[in-house]
Amino acid sequence: GGRRRGSLSAALEVAVVGDVIELGIGHHWEADGLVVKQGIMIEGDENACDKVVLELSGTLRWEAKGGGIVGVTIRRPRRGEDEGPLVVVASHKGKGRKPKRGSKGARVQIVRCMCDSSIGDEGEGVIVAETGSELVLEETVIKGSEKGHGLVVKDLATVKVEAGNINSNKLGGVKIHKGGAMEIVGDQNKCIIQTAPMA
Repeated sequence: GGRRRGSLSAALEVAVVGDVIELGIGHHWEADGLVVKQGIMIEGDENACDKVVLELSGTLRWEAKGGGIVGVTIRRPRRGEDEGPLVVVASHKGKGRKPKRGSKGARVQIVRCMCDSSIGDEGEGVIVAETGSELVLEETVIKGSEKGHGLVVKDLATVKVEAGNINSNKLGGVKIHKGGAMEIVGDQNKCIIQTAPMA
């Protein structure tokens, strides 16, 4: 794969599996949602994600079976209507039998990022792992849901969390639907998850 620069939406249109899209320091504005269909890496600053900010008016929908995001703050620049989740890890789209756990949906790693939905109306959750998807969160902060949870894990979705903070969300840190699974790996003390609704 190659390394690509420029607007994220333009880079995603031509990205192929294995590409690395570098986001430089500053604010990157996207007027609509973004869809990732190839297993690529989106890289910001892994040591200071607050320096690389993706200002996203819609939803970042990850449909690829691999790849990830490292060192980026993802947030909404202003309030809109029914924007949906800030990040969605997509379910499988096939017909017929139900998928085995994590086998048919998208897969993504989100590492050293911040997903902040404090400006906006994301509905059910800031990040939603749809049916059959697989999500790995490492040292990532999820916060700011005004109506829902920080993380929603749907049926047959699997989520692994290593360190990080899921806090300041209206209904609580995590909602796991029947058949969904979440595992905290590594040092349990480095993972802070809100357990009750906000007052």
